Amino acid sequence: MLVVFFLLSGSLLAQHPPELRYQSVPDFLKLPPDLYLGEVAGVAVSSKGHVFVFSRGNTTGPAN
Repeated sequence: MLVVFFLLSGSLLAQHPPELRYQSVPDFLKLPPDLYLGEVAGVAVSSKGHVFVFSRGNTTGPAN
């Protein structure tokens, strides 16, 4: 009886994550032709809409 109660209470109390809304913008980031990001470890947007990209790159060209 205790197992059934535990299973029912777990499903009743389960939380659903909020839906994440986003809009995809193709070619949003314009880089100079000689700059490559390499491995990107993080992206953030400030309250003013500035985009910051943390790159682990000292790369010289696109990945092949």
